Amino acid sequence: MTVLEKGRIASSQLVMLLVSFGVGSVLVVGKGAGRDAWVAVLISLAVAVAHAVLLVILFTRFRGRTFLQIIDLVYGKYLGKLIAIAFLWYLFYLTAVVFSEFINFFKTTVYTTTPAWVILVVGLLVCASAARNGIEVLARANQLLLLFYLANLVFTVVLLVKDFQLENFLPVLDIGVNKLLWVAFGIASLPFFEVSVFLMIFPALNRQEELLSTMVKGTIFSGLILLGLVLRDIAILGNLTEFFTYTSYQVVRLINVGKFLTRLEILVVLNLITMGFLKVSLLYYGTVLGVAQLLRLRTYLPLVFPIGVLLAVVGLNNYRNIAENLRFVEYWRLYAFPFHVGIPLVTLLIALVRKLPEEGAN
Repeated sequence: MTVLEKGRIASSQLVMLLVSFGVGSVLVVGKGAGRDAWVAVLISLAVAVAHAVLLVILFTRFRGRTFLQIIDLVYGKYLGKLIAIAFLWYLFYLTAVVFSEFINFFKTTVYTTTPAWVILVVGLLVCASAARNGIEVLARANQLLLLFYLANLVFTVVLLVKDFQLENFLPVLDIGVNKLLWVAFGIASLPFFEVSVFLMIFPALNRQEELLSTMVKGTIFSGLILLGLVLRDIAILGNLTEFFTYTSYQVVRLINVGKFLTRLEILVVLNLITMGFLKVSLLYYGTVLGVAQLLRLRTYLPLVFPIGVLLAVVGLNNYRNIAENLRFVEYWRLYAFPFHVGIPLVTLLIALVRKLPEEGAN
């Protein structure tokens, strides 16, 4: 396997990519926890930081190798290939799942009469173009898009402060510890653990010695933004957050300043378009890059279009309606856990036991 990506990104760009990726598909956060959703976010953030450290320890132990090369070295030629295929399938399916969630959101809210395939094809063409241009272009585009996202977020918070009701947070911890931990596990799985895709991107960092601090910063910053979103929504709706599918969208719809600034939910739509574009593009890029490495190709570019066609087929057939989407999200945490945590953790443990890589190995 060869390193197919020659582009390089700075530590600050990787932090911003992590933040955008973390908030990129925030459509449903903390469902089931009600006014205690903010506690679940804090718990999941602590777990997410530990997960980020795990990924960095694994990668730095095999410095200079791609993640698929690490799998091949640790598990051997045949078992390594099977595990690599399973991991790449997960990345591919995660890309399709995230895109399906956006299709359902747009079909439910703003593009109710537009055929789903139109939304999917247009979106995938844009993401395919971004993936073809590589990680450097994605990182540069993200710098502008993230600033736009943060400006929109701050603007909506400022307009809603006058309507905050602090009593909406009381009483605290009234849902039970088991339920709270289950919700926290769900938040950790989606979106925090999904940063496993960055195992495909780590080699592009130009200063590898800053990888640990970069991952921790990016994880914490994205977690704090999620925490801010949840706190804002609870301050406005309290336990009523459980009655709305897209809570943030509903909260921003309530903005009414002098009967002049109203119906600003378009800001939520724009934020989801920008950050969703970044997230899907990164997943798309990681998938085609990994498949090209597995097939020992010299470039991943010939794979962008055919994998895009497969993503379109899977994306259109994932869910028939929003209810199926929400049920799937409930069990996604169990399906994804072996790929998020299981493969990296077991790989690291086997490497420690076998003392891999061997001393002096290139």
